[in-house]
Amino acid sequence: MNDHIETAATSRMFKPLWQHGRAICFADSWFEWKKEGDNNMHKVLKEIWESAEE
Repeated sequence: MNDHIETAATSRMFKPLWQHGRAICFADSWFEWKKEGDNNMHKVLKEIWESAEE
């Protein structure tokens, strides 16, 4: 599953849930694509609880 908050209200998976004000998405990390240079893209793992465990 892949979605962003900017498109969740219109995505095929979340639209029915969004219209009823219901959606729960459990995650412990996520990937963000970062652009470096001209066309190089790489994944960066974001840990949600990273700062809480320090």
